[in-house]
Amino acid sequence: MTGRKVKVTVDRPLGSCHPKYKDMVYPVNYGYIAGIIAPDGEEQDAYILGVDHPVDEFTGKVIAVIRRSDDVEEKWVVCPENMSFTAEEIEQQVCFTEKYFAHEIITEPRLETFPDFMRSEKNIVPSDQQNTPHIEGYYYTGNDGSQMAFWEYSADSESKEHSHDYDEYMVCLSGEYAIILDGKETVLYPGDEMVIPKGTLQGARVKKGTRTLHAFGGRRIK
Repeated sequence: MTGRKVKVTVDRPLGSCHPKYKDMVYPVNYGYIAGIIAPDGEEQDAYILGVDHPVDEFTGKVIAVIRRSDDVEEKWVVCPENMSFTAEEIEQQVCFTEKYFAHEIITEPRLETFPDFMRSEKNIVPSDQQNTPHIEGYYYTGNDGSQMAFWEYSADSESKEHSHDYDEYMVCLSGEYAIILDGKETVLYPGDEMVIPKGTLQGARVKKGTRTLHAFGGRRIK
């Protein structure tokens, strides 16, 4: 969830009053993320931190989820991509309304790289079998010949077009992975998954620091 890039439509800008409780003034911009349905069945609500003036919309990254134990709603916390806030700092800025609910702030800290035990030199993907520059990958082979592999990207990169004669599953673990399937682009953020049918022409644009995990229905690395 955290690290995902989202666009927030602001319907309660900084300095505005709550539509029902006129004595509640919003010290931050607040709105919703169109197309994402929250546990209450409505579009996902979000607080925007790090923006000190009223806005109509805002695009940034999700840095936390506020989960209420006495309510069906949960709130996302969004801020500019070059900023971060601790759970304590988030609490200070959203307590104007969250103080009325029992809640926890979940920041889900993420690893910056894969742990050492996963990065054995014996399992490294040879450079001549990489489709993308500035990449480091490792793989494991199952008894049936299928494989799993994981990659991390040390710079912004583009993957050359290619296809496989077996199905592929992938999940974005961190960063941003814009996959292009048969000419159609889909941007994957942390937690987003994709199944790529065999024979599909695929390419990608990847941001520095991205990490991905892939499962192949055949032998990807020879």
